[in-house]
Amino acid sequence: MLNALKPLGGGAFGSVYKAIDPVTCEPVAVKVLDPRSTNHKNFAFRLQQEVTMQERCCPHPNVCQIRQVSTTASSSAIIMDFSDTTLRHVRDLVLSEEELRCVMSQLLLGVHHIHSLGIIHRDINPRNILLDHAGTVRIADFGLAGRATPDMWLGDSPDRVVTENYRPPDMLIGASATE
Repeated sequence: MLNALKPLGGGAFGSVYKAIDPVTCEPVAVKVLDPRSTNHKNFAFRLQQEVTMQERCCPHPNVCQIRQVSTTASSSAIIMDFSDTTLRHVRDLVLSEEELRCVMSQLLLGVHHIHSLGIIHRDINPRNILLDHAGTVRIADFGLAGRATPDMWLGDSPDRVVTENYRPPDMLIGASATE
């Protein structure tokens, strides 16, 4: 049994807390899904897809590892590796050119790995880029992730799901995707 210690953040489908794993005594992140979202008609499918996509990308040093999924009749939680902060929380810090290179290099390694598996994350934004005290960057939250398909960016495909303010430039101007 995990006891949540500190709220870390939240999103559309739940909240994330820091907790201590009682077996390893290590900190973990627990994404507790909002009970109201469990009533959503696609909830079970979306939860399974998020977990499947994220687990398929692991192990990789730049992808957040899922340790366990806990689902009961009244709640669901995803227990993951803990990172100290997100890129969103450090974006106002002045980083040296070397630190920026290190962050971007790790982020691109993670994205490359995800894409090499035929998966598109579709929600790369500062809230989903985690950083730990050692400077390791990890990509998290695969809730919008999906399999890459040749026509996923064309027209009004239901697969055109992305975070509003972090869309690719071609989507921002309404142009077709380029290779």
